[in-house]
Amino acid sequence: MDKMIEEAELHDNQTKIRQIYLLQNKTLNRLERVVAT
Repeated sequence: MDKMIEEAELHDNQTKIRQIYLLQNKTLNRLERVVAT
């Protein structure tokens, strides 16, 4: 039972990390466009 909970939390953390990573990528792309223009 505990192992299932741990795996669920791990998966949740990975999802959050992925979302943060995607947000940072979008922000970087915007900054690059602003610098380019």
